[in-house]
Amino acid sequence: MSYNQELKRWREERNVTIDSQKLGLVSNLLEEITEVSRAQNLDGAVDGLLDYSVFLANALEGIDLDQELTEDEMKEVDTKKTKYKDLDELALMLYKDYFISKLMDGVKSASFIANKRMIPIIEAKLNMPKNNEEMKEELKKLEDKHIQFLNSLYRLIKAAIIIAGYDFDKAFNEVFKAIHSRKGKWDSKINKFVKDPNQSDRYEPNYENAKIK
Repeated sequence: MSYNQELKRWREERNVTIDSQKLGLVSNLLEEITEVSRAQNLDGAVDGLLDYSVFLANALEGIDLDQELTEDEMKEVDTKKTKYKDLDELALMLYKDYFISKLMDGVKSASFIANKRMIPIIEAKLNMPKNNEEMKEELKKLEDKHIQFLNSLYRLIKAAIIIAGYDFDKAFNEVFKAIHSRKGKWDSKINKFVKDPNQSDRYEPNYENAKIK
């Protein structure tokens, strides 16, 4: 399964574009960070981390959910990974707190990329000279740097989920089964696809299917 292709199919089925989701991206990412923070167990934290990744890839070009861990990352994972065992209260708090700081850095990068569309408007308002190619080049370098960081953040999430005792592909499949099952509509006021609260057949991720025991 190609996760990026699955998201493309999700968007096409709901007439939602990548650009339409940029405006609500920061709010959606902050919601997922809150979900991670409030998670009462590993399943809840993993669900928030995966949803965060989906929101990134659904709103920004260049986020690759199909990438493999680097050789060094895979060596570290192989050294640390264990069979699934839910964390005690202190360990879970440390696990979540570590990610919250990383995810907040991701929000900064996502905000820069999503708001890059405002630059031509700012240029016009400030009467910037038309020959500002040097600035455009620097902005492109910054955008590429932020995209690179967000892709590395995705790999960090992937590695940490494997280390915690989950089969990553099975866990992400649970997320995709859930988002494909959801009915609802696009809300332009909050720039988000809103689930139908009356839907009775919505699939909820079952991470028991992904735990390595």
